[in-house]
Amino acid sequence: DPNFNNGIKKNVLSFYAQTKAIIDLFDLDTAQNNRVSNYARELGRDTCKDLHLKFMEDLKKCECLTHNDAHMFNILVERNPNINTLGQFGPQGQYALCDWEMSISSSLGRDIGRMCAWPVACIVSHAINGNKQASESILDMIELLWTEYASALREYGQKDADELRGIYRSVIGQLGSFNFFINYYMGIHISYLQFEENHNGAANARDSLGYLGLKFMMLGFGNDNDDASLESLRAIFHTFIEEEINYQLPSG
Repeated sequence: DPNFNNGIKKNVLSFYAQTKAIIDLFDLDTAQNNRVSNYARELGRDTCKDLHLKFMEDLKKCECLTHNDAHMFNILVERNPNINTLGQFGPQGQYALCDWEMSISSSLGRDIGRMCAWPVACIVSHAINGNKQASESILDMIELLWTEYASALREYGQKDADELRGIYRSVIGQLGSFNFFINYYMGIHISYLQFEENHNGAANARDSLGYLGLKFMMLGFGNDNDDASLESLRAIFHTFIEEEINYQLPSG
């Protein structure tokens, strides 16, 4: 039902319509000298505004029922009775996505993109802490999540290669939008990241998520990759993450 929970969808659209003002903060002459502002300046005001427009268009789609707030803090996992294996699923591997009051009809990339936002934040924090192996392990998880999602879309949704390519761009664009608007600009969830012996860890992570957020929005919603294959898009995404891991690793 494209009109399911339409009152909530209107509120969501109204909230994100206001985020257009964030783009206007990137004055090309007076922007702060940080990675996010420098990259926004490189893209140009018109391109940044177009990215916001494409994000809103993707959000307005009515392709499927979405949870609309699908992030790691809304997942309940099976109780694990062994304190030594709390980093693993319980014996049955059961989990549940909770808090569905925000669910709306939206794009096929909406939930998966938002779901990946916190893992990307954890990739960055692990890199800042010098744990490259943990960062790359989470990246592998994100790649596996897309592989399984694409498999289900092919089997149950009868999606062809070109449709999957479009959905993947939606996923990456939604991922970037959440990290840029929510984690970078508003700073939500940043306080939950843990840093070892790095007093600037939170600030560095926030800057990283803003920078990656814009790059992902460009990959998902920009015009530069309109003709890129799904394999090429996945390779670009992987490269962006790997480059950021190496950038954030402590020197020496």
